Amino acid sequence: MKIWTKQGEINLSKNHFVASGGEGHVFAKDGVAYKIYTDPSKMIPSGKIQELSAISDPNVIRPLEVIVDQKKHPVGYSTRFIRTPTPYASCLQRRSEIERASITARCSSWFNASKKW
Repeated sequence: MKIWTKQGEINLSKNHFVASGGEGHVFAKDGVAYKIYTDPSKMIPSGKIQELSAISDPNVIRPLEVIVDQKKHPVGYSTRFIRTPTPYASCLQRRSEIERASITARCSSWFNASKKW
């Protein structure tokens, strides 16, 4: 598959494939991830990608630029590729486990204290 960015033509193959989802496919090459929409009409608007690309926090994975096809039609965007990110949901799950353990410990101490009465 050939795509184009400001840097020029990029050739992606099945060796660069990372994952698929409901909106498209993700490929990675040379530290850059490329999200290619299966239906380009559902793509984030180019103006929004430009706005998001201005985020400078290094902890935020943000769109870098719009990807176009051979006819110069927008088909996706590029971003930094992180091989093993920590999903936000797992951070919440871990927090939830810690909170649950804390609540359980407090309830146990309250229950044990009430037995003494």
